[in-house]
Amino acid sequence: AIRTFPTRTRAQPHLIVTAWRSGICVIDLCQNSEGFMHQLVILDDRISDWEVKGEIQPGYFNPCGMFDHITIVSLWQDTPSEDAIIRLCQPAEPHFISLGHSRTRLTLLTLGLRPFLLQLVLREFIKTTKAMAPDIIRCYGESLGTVTGGLLKTILGIPLAVSLHTTPAPEILKQFSTWRDRVWRAMINNSCKKALGIADAIIAVYSPILDYLPAQARAKATVIPNCVATNPAPIKRKSGTEFNVLWVGRLIPGRDPTPILDAISMLNDSKLTIVGNGPLTEQVEQHITTHELTDRIKIIPSIDNAHLVQMLGEFDAMALQTDYFEIAKPVIEASLAGLPVVINQSPSASIDEYRQLPVIFVDGRTNDYYAALAKLKNDIPYWQRTSQNLKEAAWLHWSPDAINSAMAKILDTATKYNPTGKHK
Repeated sequence: AIRTFPTRTRAQPHLIVTAWRSGICVIDLCQNSEGFMHQLVILDDRISDWEVKGEIQPGYFNPCGMFDHITIVSLWQDTPSEDAIIRLCQPAEPHFISLGHSRTRLTLLTLGLRPFLLQLVLREFIKTTKAMAPDIIRCYGESLGTVTGGLLKTILGIPLAVSLHTTPAPEILKQFSTWRDRVWRAMINNSCKKALGIADAIIAVYSPILDYLPAQARAKATVIPNCVATNPAPIKRKSGTEFNVLWVGRLIPGRDPTPILDAISMLNDSKLTIVGNGPLTEQVEQHITTHELTDRIKIIPSIDNAHLVQMLGEFDAMALQTDYFEIAKPVIEASLAGLPVVINQSPSASIDEYRQLPVIFVDGRTNDYYAALAKLKNDIPYWQRTSQNLKEAAWLHWSPDAINSAMAKILDTATKYNPTGKHK
């Protein structure tokens, strides 16, 4: 299905839906398209899921507002809200297409995602893309979306940019991913490598990702941190007040907050707010109930990201536990606000970005989290120094304007790279 929403801040749009064919839209290019920039985003994901998690970032697909038109394609059945699509693309004119596939159906139709059969299944979408003639295709992750983008790049010669948001460390994937995810990853692995090999731009949101890329892809990859919300509320610590700790992130294997829950139980006059949910939610809720912490620890399944950033001023520290090679977006947002961050040392301390950031590393045991949080709670000058140093380092390395400018520059350069001569 396709829904086209009215333009909010731009002039007359140059993409008009004129007909339906086999469930795919046919789009005409109007005469006034000269000079307009059009981006095609292909997702192996559902934006409606992002909405549930509060992860709709204004302008996420449109750094520095460089695109006039953005067409978002979900390979799966999806019905996101109009507001979510508009916000993700602002100030561009947004278009949304849901191809309506499912993993099981697509796997069966393509006999295990074989590229030549995938091309056959997607043939109408390929025709639609040729008619749209976007300036660039952008995909996310080592996913079927990236495989699809690689097919379009090969057939149509349209520049391709791929953003990578997870570190595919084999030991981590083996330990924490499901067998279904491992089978799916195995089916698309070779096609993903080919797509990354021919991509015109590869953006890794943190440096550990580079260590697991094929040599050809790594040579052209650039590290640009995640786009984050800005303008957080002022953060101040006052003596003698209740100490409020924040956890932000999915409750999944590899992100277990249990040591932090127990540290809060030991720390007088302290409370913990968990923003996130996932497979471990029931386990965490049971732990809270068993240890009689329901009046001190609360779980909020999701909060809109912009609202969450405004809430940072209500907290005195962020505490996280992760077994993944990552630097999560909430860490960047907290650091920009000057909210002290306490996080487990392994594997975080091995990541280049954390070496530039004065977060508080702990060994990951309950007593370690307790000691770190107690010092922040009881030593106000120490809290103030930690907050100021963290904020200064974060703005030096992760200024949102600089991040957006870097992303826009990468995408703009990629749109000009067209060695095949097929595109337009």
